[in-house]
Amino acid sequence: MVEKKGQRNIYHCESCKHEIVTENMNDGVTPFMIGCRSCDGEMRSGMYPKSLDSKQYGHTYITTHYWRRNTEEEIVAFKEGCKGDPGKIANDDEVRNWMVNRACYDHAKNGGMMLINLDGTKYE
Repeated sequence: MVEKKGQRNIYHCESCKHEIVTENMNDGVTPFMIGCRSCDGEMRSGMYPKSLDSKQYGHTYITTHYWRRNTEEEIVAFKEGCKGDPGKIANDDEVRNWMVNRACYDHAKNGGMMLINLDGTKYE
């Protein structure tokens, strides 16, 4: 399902209760789960609730992050990072890096968006 530009969502970590509120800068695809940067747990999507205002949640949520389309240069970099046969890579870190690049490339080429901080830097 493609989410629309301007839609807002909330991600909640079950482990540490950390939350982020996202807004889509473009139409595109966002994941159901993302890694929590506060505790290394998993944050789950609120499935784009109709409202993130005080009536539903007890207080008003302010956007903390944006989803945006990947640039062509970013997609090419992901593709370059997953060339070759991972079975022939001896180093575990290089295999993990290959797998991350492959997942990012597949996500981006299928309309997946990148999570960014308010200052425009990647959410890592």
